[in-house]
Amino acid sequence: MDAAFLKEMREVLLAHQARLLGHLEADQTPSEDDNSGPGDEVDVAADALEKKNLDALDAVDAKRLRLIESALARIDQGRYGYCLESGVAISKERLRAVPWALFTVEVQARKERESR
Repeated sequence: MDAAFLKEMREVLLAHQARLLGHLEADQTPSEDDNSGPGDEVDVAADALEKKNLDALDAVDAKRLRLIESALARIDQGRYGYCLESGVAISKERLRAVPWALFTVEVQARKERESR
C-alpha cells in the first residue's frame, strides 16, 4: 500500500474511532430525564427495552472499535490492507468502504457462507 493511501486510511480510521468513543461515552453519561420515582409498568418496560437495545448497540460499537484499533496497529506494523487469511491485498475500494476489513471480499463471503 502506498504512503498516501495509508495516511488517508489512518485519518478515516481515527475519525471513526473518535465518533465511536464519543458515542460510547455519551451512552454511559446519566440522562437528565432519569428519575428514580415509580413509573407505570409501560414506562418501566419501555425503559428496559431501550436499555437492552442500547447495550446491544454498545456491544456492536465496542467490537467495531476493537477492529479499528487493530487496523491502526496493522498500519503501524506495515500489514494493513492484506487479508489475514490469504495474504492477498484487499482492494482499495473495499478498504475505503470498510476501512477495518480483515479479509478480501471473496474470503469474507466464504466465511459468511460457512457460518450459516
